[in-house]
Formats: sequence, structure tokens, C-alpha cells
Amino acid sequence: MLVVETIAKIRRAHFVQGKGIKAIRDGLGFLNSGISGLSA
Repeated sequence: MLVVETIAKIRRAHFVQGKGIKAIRDGLGFLNSGISGLSA
């Protein structure tokens, strides 16, 4: 289960920094499905 801080990191990386799903996944070590659901 993801904690609030991790969700904030993912959303910040996607919306503010403009990183793609794969870049976030590689940086944080998550699966695509976990990240794409949070950045939508």
C-alpha cells in the first residue's frame, strides 16, 4: 500500500516536473499499473 508522501511524489513528478510514467517507475521502483492509476 502506498503512503500519502509517495503518492505526492508520483503526482508531483508527473504534473509539475512533466516526467513520464516509465521515468517515475524507474526512479521509484514501482509497477506501471500502480503509477498510472495515481497520475490520471
